[in-house]
Amino acid sequence: MTKVSWCAEVKEYLCERTSNDAGLTRSGKDKRISRCCIEAFLSGALLFSKKYSLADRTLTVDSAPFSELLTYIFINNMHFVTSVTQKTYRSRELFEVRVEGREAEKFFSRFAESFDLSDLITCEECAQYFLRGVFLACGTVTSPDISYHAEFIAPSEELAGALYSYFLVEGREARLIKRRNNHIVYIKGSERLSDLFTEIGATPYAFDVIEKSIEKETRNNINRSCNCENANTKRTVSAFLEFKMAVEKIKGRGEWNALSKELREAAELRLAYPDASLSELCLYSEAGTISRSGLNHRLKKIIEIAKEND
Repeated sequence: MTKVSWCAEVKEYLCERTSNDAGLTRSGKDKRISRCCIEAFLSGALLFSKKYSLADRTLTVDSAPFSELLTYIFINNMHFVTSVTQKTYRSRELFEVRVEGREAEKFFSRFAESFDLSDLITCEECAQYFLRGVFLACGTVTSPDISYHAEFIAPSEELAGALYSYFLVEGREARLIKRRNNHIVYIKGSERLSDLFTEIGATPYAFDVIEKSIEKETRNNINRSCNCENANTKRTVSAFLEFKMAVEKIKGRGEWNALSKELREAAELRLAYPDASLSELCLYSEAGTISRSGLNHRLKKIIEIAKEND
């Protein structure tokens, strides 16, 4: 059994939710959205589909659930005569949805002239359904286990620029690039991706993104803490070995007894408690009155003496 990708899972959820919102399922029969939102959804789906023809009143998509959803909405909500033809192009399954009739012709004709995408938004909820239609038609998203990245592969440079401008007007941070022959608008970052999913109605997946982001941040903090502790341990061990070699060098030269009592005591404390901090060593000293800076000075002095005459 082929495993469904995270992106396909998100899209299937949105198709099911839209079907429910449009009153096409038993559970959604009392939740019909307004006509303007239906038209906003269809406008986004049509304009950003793989291919559409105003003359033939067709649009082509690459998802069976999406083509079924469009067919149901065209028939039940828009009352268009609708048919679907399945095709294969370069080993990929495509679905051409065709509508007929005067009302269908009237709906498609609105896209024959230049317009601004914001003109398709009539009420507050229209924006959600328009962007949902766009995402289902040309959107892709990476699993949050890998990265936080969503792309809209527009069918033309003009529409890519229009979508990019629409995002900027809506206060959404996005980027516009050309990759090979594709014009792409993309969004990066866990917060931006979760905001996008929340807006188009994929709330459970917005929570998935937030949850994964928290998990990654926690894991990174733990790794940073471990790396810091490891680095501190390495520095402590390195410093102790340097000090130990210095003491052995002094003893080897027969100079140990020539050191002052204070220096010998400081050296013996460090050798006895290699993991202790300077503050702890001060407490372990006989007098118990030596300062941290004083003890540090004595330890450095021993190393300096060991380096003399090298």
